[in-house]
Amino acid sequence: YPLMGMAMLQMAQFMQKTQTRVLVVGTDRLPADNGIFNEGQWNDEYLGNQNRELLELESVESNHRWERFLVQSNAVEETERAEIIRDKLKEEKLDLVVWIAKRSNKNSRSERWWKSHSGKKPNFDEPFQIVLLNDSSSDRSRLAKDRMGSMLFRWQKDRFQQKLAEHNIHIQSEQIAKIESSDVGNSSQTRASFWAKVLPFVIMIWALTGAFYPAIDLCAGEKERGTLETLLCSPAKRGEIVFGKILATMSFSMVTSVLNLASMAFTGMFVVKSLGGAAQSPIGAIGPPPLMAIVWLLVALVPISALFSALAVAVAAFARSSKEGQYYLMPLIMIAMPLVMLPMLPASTLNLGTSLIPLTGLMLMLRSLIEGQYAEAFAYGGPVCMVTVACCWFASRWAIGQFNNESVLFRASDRVGFGSLVRHVIRERQNTPLIGHAILCGTLILILKFFIGLSAGPQMDWSDFTKTTLIVLVATVGMPAILMALMVTRKPRLTLGLERLNLRTVPIAIFLALCLHPAFSVLSRVVLEIFPPSSDLSALNGMMTQLMSSAPGLLAVLALMALAPAVFEEVAFRGFILSGLKRIKNPSWAILISSLFFGAAHAVVQQSIVTFFIGIVLAMIAIRCGSLLPCIAYHATHNSLSIICSGIYPDGPNRWLPGLVEPNGAGGFDYMLLPTILLSTAGFLILIWLWYGGLEKDKESRPLLGLPIWRRRQMNM
Repeated sequence: YPLMGMAMLQMAQFMQKTQTRVLVVGTDRLPADNGIFNEGQWNDEYLGNQNRELLELESVESNHRWERFLVQSNAVEETERAEIIRDKLKEEKLDLVVWIAKRSNKNSRSERWWKSHSGKKPNFDEPFQIVLLNDSSSDRSRLAKDRMGSMLFRWQKDRFQQKLAEHNIHIQSEQIAKIESSDVGNSSQTRASFWAKVLPFVIMIWALTGAFYPAIDLCAGEKERGTLETLLCSPAKRGEIVFGKILATMSFSMVTSVLNLASMAFTGMFVVKSLGGAAQSPIGAIGPPPLMAIVWLLVALVPISALFSALAVAVAAFARSSKEGQYYLMPLIMIAMPLVMLPMLPASTLNLGTSLIPLTGLMLMLRSLIEGQYAEAFAYGGPVCMVTVACCWFASRWAIGQFNNESVLFRASDRVGFGSLVRHVIRERQNTPLIGHAILCGTLILILKFFIGLSAGPQMDWSDFTKTTLIVLVATVGMPAILMALMVTRKPRLTLGLERLNLRTVPIAIFLALCLHPAFSVLSRVVLEIFPPSSDLSALNGMMTQLMSSAPGLLAVLALMALAPAVFEEVAFRGFILSGLKRIKNPSWAILISSLFFGAAHAVVQQSIVTFFIGIVLAMIAIRCGSLLPCIAYHATHNSLSIICSGIYPDGPNRWLPGLVEPNGAGGFDYMLLPTILLSTAGFLILIWLWYGGLEKDKESRPLLGLPIWRRRQMNM
């Protein structure tokens, strides 16, 4: 930071010493009372203190050779004229030419406006126009244009006011109301509000980078030095080793953040003073951060460093070398950056919804504490602490899992080229995809949905909406999964879950969807209460309702909005992606990761949260049933019930769900309390029975969480 501050000072001094040479042609066309140029001298009032030293002005009259040159250049084409003038500027070593030319447009905008309002032609228009000729490819020329343009703008404003006064038009008297601004904010509160946005962001970024590089040396560096095997042979358990590395990384992260913050503050004070004084600069006028801000930053630095240290150790354990480990920093920054940038937006406030977002809730709570809003911070401190502790726990468990996996710790560091990779994919295909294939497919689906969704224009009728929906589903969800199943696997039907139809599980899946739909409806209402929809989302829902109401009938809506997404999304998420993630030893991680991809594929945040939990249920059905057909049945049933309860067709709920729903006052239908409790209880009991092997004929092989069944299916891959 001191070196950066020195460089800034040097650059500032260099910019201040850069003079620009300007030639003004035709000064004799200015009237005697022009106020800007009289008796060969320029008015210092319009030049300003800095421009007086940095603008080297040369003035010539209208009969000068430069004006003859400019008049002659008007006879050639525009491109050729620009090239001729540019060469002339370089030849004369001029940065800018200001040409005070004869007026060519008599019917100007100001003249038309004056004539339309007063009924007569104004008599104060100047008989000239000012043309600035500059070379935009030259920095000096652009700088000269900015300096001269600001001077001419100030002169033009005063000249216009003077002419209005001559015609007895006074701007102050013609104003409808006088508008004044009065800042009633407290200086200490303003200072705290400014630093509350800046300091948490700086701490977050440096805590992440300060934890990452020591973690690389503690994990990937030990692999290169050959000391990891010796450490693993010690009496210490793997979990103890991981926590030791996390604590060491955490110490480096905290010290790095504190040193960076102190160095930035120390350097900033001197640089601000050297750049013109503290009072003239925005940061200097605000002042240093309050003491309590530093205290709260140090308190919050502990969980922040713990979270980033656990993540860094887990990622570094996966790397085969220090060089490879450095490549993994950018993905972590890309994931953390949106969560860290969100609290810096002006509209971001600490509430129940934002307190449940990792990192974002912690930053908003830290911002409230620095600003002195203790009631708001302590009101949502519980959810923020709960989410932060949960994230730290999951990150540490992931790091321990990495160290317990020998295939991760001792991966071979082979050099893989593009040709060998293609040969490996074609020749050494396995029955089902690998974990990397599943993650690649999920990432590809998210990217395609994002860009194709942005390119799709608004749909005005049902036919266009139907075509667009089917094209998006096929191109972004179905085709990537099907093509990758054909390319990287030997058994595409097994990969997509279509080898066994398992028809006897379809009625169970449909009944399970009927039972669990009330619970997911309650979850949707809770999510909307925590994260209220924006006005744009409400307008989008209204447009969707209007489009579906113009459909040929309810069956057409169910076919497009319920059955089609169920087929293509299940083929992708519970087919290809879940098949690849099954290679993870712990089935819970496979379910969670596939559900995360399924939730992220829905652009609306509120919908993504609900679909994440629906994805967990669908993944459990896919694993226990070994077929994709019951998942499609469950998905289509759930979507159909949601459309029926939306109120698009008011007769639908009374026809399909008699005695279970009632109008909610917002145009839709909600489940009654007693049916919700009974159906939800039955649904969760069926789900537990299904997960613990209720469909298995061999009762003796029904284990806890179905792990032997999982391993038996892994052996069949």
